Amino acid sequence: MYGRAALRGRGIEIGLAYIGEVFGGLRGGLRRGAVYAGRADVQIDADLGKLAGWEGLRFHASAYQIHGTGPTRYYVGSLAAVSGIEALPATRLQELWLEQSFLDRSLTLRAGNLAADAEFLVSPSATVFVNATFGWPVLAAANLPSGGPALPLATPGIRGRWNALPKTSLMLGLFNGDPAHARGDRLAVDPQTRNRHGMDFSLHGSPFLIAEAAHAYVFGGAGPERTGTVKVGYFHHFGAFGDPRMDRDGNPLSAPWSSGLPARRRGDDGFYALIDQTVYQEDADSDRGAAVFARLAASPSPASLVSLYADAGIVYKGLLPGRPDDVAGLGLAHTRIARRARLSDWDRVAFGGAALPVRRSETAMELTYQAVVASGFTVQPSLQYVVGPGGRTGNPLLPGFPRIRNAVVVGLRATIQY
Repeated sequence: MYGRAALRGRGIEIGLAYIGEVFGGLRGGLRRGAVYAGRADVQIDADLGKLAGWEGLRFHASAYQIHGTGPTRYYVGSLAAVSGIEALPATRLQELWLEQSFLDRSLTLRAGNLAADAEFLVSPSATVFVNATFGWPVLAAANLPSGGPALPLATPGIRGRWNALPKTSLMLGLFNGDPAHARGDRLAVDPQTRNRHGMDFSLHGSPFLIAEAAHAYVFGGAGPERTGTVKVGYFHHFGAFGDPRMDRDGNPLSAPWSSGLPARRRGDDGFYALIDQTVYQEDADSDRGAAVFARLAASPSPASLVSLYADAGIVYKGLLPGRPDDVAGLGLAHTRIARRARLSDWDRVAFGGAALPVRRSETAMELTYQAVVASGFTVQPSLQYVVGPGGRTGNPLLPGFPRIRNAVVVGLRATIQY
């Protein structure tokens, strides 16, 4: 009576999952060591047309129980988090929303506690990777207060989606721009401690607006058809941000006579484009084959920490004989520190008289293989190499703050879904 099939017949879907992973730093980074982290997920989706007679209305809720320690904070020191499940231990509500469809489901409006990374800036092929930057990219996570409205910090918002043509869609989202009251301060206490359980529902932050257009297409010709998607987008945060270099009197922040109060800059912008393309399909009746993806994002705003971001990769489903559902992936992501942030580092060297590192860029590479062991159970090793962790910043754990060494990180993730 209360089984999943019975609930599905009433329009209710319940999903359970557990992700457990161990990561170790083999060399470089902040220091060597190994950690375990895990996350239990639960989500509920309900078709309120079936359940309550409200045609076109959907309900969704998701929550996490996060435990253990992520490797980035204590062992690697990179801008790109080594794992997409890294977060402070907590039991946390993530998304909670209602969505209403109109015009024969060509238009949908969603409102509630939303995560922008659930729909915006997403490359479908890149979701196999463990490193977090292949989901919500470093440019957005580093430039926006509290890392932006993304995992693990969903926030109140509204999203509209219009399927303007059969293969073309437009999305517009408006979110609370400060999910954890960071107030534009990227150096403050970890924002997750301000909204530890995801129950804040704050509307005090300045708005964050993001728009995206997507078009799906098909290449014909000899052999199976090859599908692809292109997306372009823009986002703007309406809040005030601290200048990374100058104080409110126009002096370098590193100067002995500086007030130490950063100049305030209004707004932060970003532009992005991505392509996701199937390049080889083994046969027309299966999804086995290779796909490539590439993303490019830029932020011209003077207060941005990151000015340019690019990633690319290739994934292959069914690479090994007899393993049709396994997925192999190789990805690379490059992050460039903004010019004003780099000049701030040079100021610190000039006024401090010490040969401290000057940040420039960070590059992360990942090789991974997701093996399907049984229905709903996958095991996934991940090998990552990070060049210039933190943008080539100094290691706070060592005397003299020498530059963090390039890091080699290896991990194993197991996922159970029900």
